[in-house]
Amino acid sequence: MPKARTAVLAEYFFYKLVSTFLILLPRACLGVFTWVLGRLVYCLVGSARRVALTNLDIAFGVSKSASEKSTIAKRSLSSLALTGIEMLQTVKHTTEWIQKKTVAHHFERLVEAQKKGLGVIVCAVHYANWEWIALWSAQNGCQVNAVVRLLDNPLIDREIEEIRSSRGVKILPRKEAPREGIRALKRNEFLALMV
Repeated sequence: MPKARTAVLAEYFFYKLVSTFLILLPRACLGVFTWVLGRLVYCLVGSARRVALTNLDIAFGVSKSASEKSTIAKRSLSSLALTGIEMLQTVKHTTEWIQKKTVAHHFERLVEAQKKGLGVIVCAVHYANWEWIALWSAQNGCQVNAVVRLLDNPLIDREIEEIRSSRGVKILPRKEAPREGIRALKRNEFLALMV
């Protein structure tokens, strides 16, 4: 069921306030800020905590204690916050800045795979800054088609998509991904999937 227009506008207004603050946040403060934010989300957002702990139970079973899983979940949420803030902050950075700050290991393997002319499927994980990897790849001559889940708020979604596309990343909504993804591969482009 679509959200009421007033709810969409209220969320967008709140997002604009918070994102403006986050964009201006000095890089030196990001570590402490996201450490605190990850712990706050863990404590206050039950659904985020449950998803994280459920996934950790699946991944580790009884090989890790509840305390260890809790620590990993908090760190994971902090890392996710850092990635989101860094993504927002790309609007204030130049292409050269992103090039200097991003280290791509074995990128030549992707270039070699692309030379076969069949397109390349890149499977990434929500680890480190996967957003910058896509931006960096696009800035280095690869047409990246990123499969994404659209955000529930269309106004916020449009802004995030503009940040990505302004750096050369093409967004494929999940519902369109099967058809558009095959077309991208036929054009010998990169199809980026988060797993």
